[in-house]
Amino acid sequence: MQTPEHEPGTRPDVTSMHGASGDRVLVVACLNGALHGRSLSRYVPFSPSELEAEGRRAAEAGASMLTFVPRDDDGHPTRDPGRIREAVDAVMSCSPLPCAVSLLDYDGDAASRRLLVAGRPTFVEVPVGAPRLARFDPAVSAFGPDRVLALPRSELASLSLDAQEHGVWPVPLASDPTDLVTVAELERLGYIAPELPVAVELLADHHLTLPILMTTLARTPLWAVGARGRSTWRAHAMALALGGGVRVGFEYGARLPNGDDARSNASLVEAAVRLVHAAGLDVLDSGELRRRVTQATPAI
Repeated sequence: MQTPEHEPGTRPDVTSMHGASGDRVLVVACLNGALHGRSLSRYVPFSPSELEAEGRRAAEAGASMLTFVPRDDDGHPTRDPGRIREAVDAVMSCSPLPCAVSLLDYDGDAASRRLLVAGRPTFVEVPVGAPRLARFDPAVSAFGPDRVLALPRSELASLSLDAQEHGVWPVPLASDPTDLVTVAELERLGYIAPELPVAVELLADHHLTLPILMTTLARTPLWAVGARGRSTWRAHAMALALGGGVRVGFEYGARLPNGDDARSNASLVEAAVRLVHAAGLDVLDSGELRRRVTQATPAI
């Protein structure tokens, strides 16, 4: 299994860091997410072996990092530490890419802290900002038709400290300018390392809000946009023009830029890499991202 370049149970080295090079951007392969089941595509990975295969192909296609939601065999997001560990081990063993696990049920108790570090991925993705409801695919939802996908600021701060205590870095997941203000405040207080990736999700056809986010994103060296809806690839092109990267994969949909259905996360990554190169940019490689992990300033 690939592991972070710092030992579990210790904090990463503290050194100064520079921002991302202007011509290198993140391409994040989001292997399954939590909103979509196989009603989206029969290729959405659930099991550890499926995640391993999809992760390996996405890495070979040129992704900078991988993210996923641990699920059971029926596709429900799982809280089972054993299953989470199997999934993290599988994804981290398939490539040298940094790995981010998304946990939907962190509430600060001892069980949640165990879930947080199961398998010890490089990152844990956490939604920030005011609580909001997201509609899950009823074919796979373990929580009913609606689920609150955000953490109060106090819980996010606690999660951040819990994660870093075990050598795992939190990646904030924001959806609007208010969320990004929260991210900036948590960075200022030292709970989130400002040098590490920030994920931005645009819902439906809200890509036109992206320029509004720039007032906050301009100070963030690494950010990447994931978008749902008909304007997905338009939003990706706009993110690249504004200095950001892209989040692609079955977490966001299965449509390629030409409208065809993707048969793997890798085909979506390949399309994203072509878009990056068409914009005159390069993909940030995993080695550089790992160097940033080891050099980031830990939380207070």
